[in-house]
Amino acid sequence: MLGATSSSTEVSPMCALWCVTDCNGLPDAITAVWDRTIVQTCVIHLLRNTFRYASRKYWDEMSQDLRPIYTAANEAAAREQFDEFTGKWGSRYRAIIRLWQNAWTEFIPFLDYVTSRSGVSSARRM
Repeated sequence: MLGATSSSTEVSPMCALWCVTDCNGLPDAITAVWDRTIVQTCVIHLLRNTFRYASRKYWDEMSQDLRPIYTAANEAAAREQFDEFTGKWGSRYRAIIRLWQNAWTEFIPFLDYVTSRSGVSSARRM
């Protein structure tokens, strides 16, 4: 029996973190099977998709404006930075704002894993 020990036939609870990108329905399927699972958007892919909507001439400036969002200490700080980003870029790039709004629920678990953020800053060049 999976997870069973010689003294118990109980299955140990499993905790998992899934990182998904552009897989419609997959997060719902995962949480339907494993209800305590944390589903997270792949931040690197979120950033890459962001730059697909932006003109190349704005990439450097936009990457500087995005960095405080994905390096924020918590969701409230990230939301505040996103609101500033929206104020600056929202009229020009509504699709980028929509992209982040749609991914927000699955983006914020990323903020809980400080050690996993070390390599994200180089993602803007990908």
